[in-house]
Amino acid sequence: MPPQSLYVLSIASLCMAALSFLVIAVDLVRHPQTIAVMNPVWPITALYLGPSPSGLNGRWDVQAVVIKRSRSGKPPS
Repeated sequence: MPPQSLYVLSIASLCMAALSFLVIAVDLVRHPQTIAVMNPVWPITALYLGPSPSGLNGRWDVQAVVIKRSRSGKPPS
């Protein structure tokens, strides 16, 4: 039988992954990705990477929007 500390660590990891999934899913409902195929990819990624995709999701999509606006000639808001 594994030690109790590993059991507690695994439960904490699962809770973090579930919370990350929910946070990203809610964010994607409010602000969908510019590339539609990424909408299901980010929450699924959160299930096995935990909270790390949360920051990447926002940062990479914001960069894509800035690049798109700069190419279209619109000033960044």
